[in-house]
Amino acid sequence: MGYPSGNEPWTQRTLFLNSQNGLKGPFKHTKALVYDEQWRLLLNRPDNYELYDIHTDPSQQHDLASHLPGRVAEMLRLYEDFWGSLEHERPLSRPQLSSHATTILTSGWQRQIREGKGVSGQWALEVIEPGIYQFEVRRWPREAGPIGMCEGLAPAQDPDLEYVGKHSTDVPGEALPVQSVELKLSGLPWMRKNVPSRAQALNFDVNLEPGMIDLKAYMVFADGKKNGAYYVYVRKL
Repeated sequence: MGYPSGNEPWTQRTLFLNSQNGLKGPFKHTKALVYDEQWRLLLNRPDNYELYDIHTDPSQQHDLASHLPGRVAEMLRLYEDFWGSLEHERPLSRPQLSSHATTILTSGWQRQIREGKGVSGQWALEVIEPGIYQFEVRRWPREAGPIGMCEGLAPAQDPDLEYVGKHSTDVPGEALPVQSVELKLSGLPWMRKNVPSRAQALNFDVNLEPGMIDLKAYMVFADGKKNGAYYVYVRKL
């Protein structure tokens, strides 16, 4: 089977996205997305849908669901077929921790993270191999470069970047007064470390046995308020 040369037309595909986080669900017709090359159907909750033509309306300003019920019905039919293939009688899979790869966990959308908005900082995980795992808690992702946890991040100034529902270039990353980081794993006591000056991350080394665990990671500010950690990198030492 050869690779496309760039001259052939792409095969039309319909993709599905579910943005429900947590241990319960997923629930049908809730916080889901059906989209193809032209159309994007948002399933907010049962009987509450939004339809956008991303060719003519890439920032999704004009909901066409009430004007194109046939298009909505066809995309819902595809969603029903997809949902039926998921076999939801099985438990939801969790991100797995092992020696095979570093597990990257993130909480919040990119704009939320840049603006320093509150996020949960909680994840359900599965430990595959016993051993010591390092939890690297960060304000900014590794690819952002050598930026301290308390520092802001300059906007990218990318003219092609467009946020959904808002015509604007990238926003600056808010500086947060992170004083310490707290981390909690199922069955273990809370762990807390202060943030040294210019530190880009804080590491917690924890001995874990195979099984299901829940992780909570928080940034603690100078005024005592907390916010969920935006990034956690987990690797087996």
